[in-house]
Amino acid sequence: GITITALSVEGRQPVTIRGRAATRPSAYAFFDRLKQEGTFANVQASSVTTKKGGDAAEADFEIVCELRHAS
Repeated sequence: GITITALSVEGRQPVTIRGRAATRPSAYAFFDRLKQEGTFANVQASSVTTKKGGDAAEADFEIVCELRHAS
């Protein structure tokens, strides 16, 4: 699963999402879902770190993206 630990949104500035995933692959799957969702643009994983090493450990992540605004 995914837990969001921080969300920063200020006007039209990039959005920062920090969280924890059960595994490193699940963090990357979350990034992919955000890219496909259409609400966010330019989704970038600025960092992904595992606590115990390997793919089985929890992964902390930070995503920077842009919020799409309705025209």
